[in-house]
Amino acid sequence: MYALALARLQDQFGADTPVGQITVRRLAQFMGSNYQHLAPASWNRVTATLGSFFAYTTRQGWTVKSPAAGLERRRLRAGREADAHKRAIPKLELTAFLDAHHPLREKTLWWLLYETAARANEILARTSRT
Repeated sequence: MYALALARLQDQFGADTPVGQITVRRLAQFMGSNYQHLAPASWNRVTATLGSFFAYTTRQGWTVKSPAAGLERRRLRAGREADAHKRAIPKLELTAFLDAHHPLREKTLWWLLYETAARANEILARTSRT
């Protein structure tokens, strides 16, 4: 992964561009044009890779200051439970489903999923053991 990020950096700026000419702004544009679609953990990995590379160039005297120091890291999800509640089915929709004519097993599954914020495979694994 380290080599891939650096190869993309070289493709973007060209092999003849001195690393000292890569500014925070240009590096941020590079990240936005190449990695905007990444999840926070992957984005942060690339940011760390560039940070490591530019720390090396600074130690070697090729750059005065690391432009990667200005890159913002993305926040990881707050947590599985908080994330699940943000994506949860609104309670009115769930109760409408539960009030409708559906098999008891389906209603039970959906209610357990709603109340525990668990994944379907976790609930189904627990029910198949009994």
